[in-house]
Amino acid sequence: MKKHIFSLFLLCIGFKVYAQDEPAYDFHDEVGLNFTRFIDEAIDLGGESTLLSPYLFSYKRLNEKGDGFRLGAGLNFSRSKGDLTGNFFDDDVKSVNSAFDLRMGKENQQQISERWMYYYGFDVLFGFSNLKVEFDGTKINNENIYGGVGPVLGAQFMISERVGLFTEASFYLTQNFTEERTNFNNGFEPDQNEKAYSTNLNFVVPTNIYLFFKF
Repeated sequence: MKKHIFSLFLLCIGFKVYAQDEPAYDFHDEVGLNFTRFIDEAIDLGGESTLLSPYLFSYKRLNEKGDGFRLGAGLNFSRSKGDLTGNFFDDDVKSVNSAFDLRMGKENQQQISERWMYYYGFDVLFGFSNLKVEFDGTKINNENIYGGVGPVLGAQFMISERVGLFTEASFYLTQNFTEERTNFNNGFEPDQNEKAYSTNLNFVVPTNIYLFFKF
């Protein structure tokens, strides 16, 4: 219960900040998509794929001064069937993995040149993931929920008047709550329930590139 209260508290702070009245400025919207995987496929440098940000989609609503609201969201779902060595035709192991990530914050953009600008801001984070694994009658259910806050710093390049690219670095402080339940269902071993709490400082370098459209 405490972990849900903590995350709800962070979200309420975020909504309270962004619900404040704004002066009468003209606004525009920027809708973006994480373009990193496409770039990895198009330009094969012979190395490993870039680690993707959990925020697949981005949305910004900014006024003519460059101030405004930013939001990022990501959703992931996968399932597999096979043993731990990756043999797809072995029915012993089944797994389902799902995750949801959300961030929202304030942003300010500053023009450098006709096409280049930099921006800075501050985010409130929330996320949830769930992994279910089943093998030989044993079921493992791992749940993780987190909340956090932190600043961001990014660069943006306009390809045209309405289309551009951006990348950013972030430094987030997060609180994670993990619970793992194991049901053996064999009549010999007792079920297990383990909980863990951790605080992390996560620095993310600007390796992900977003393609966005300005409206």
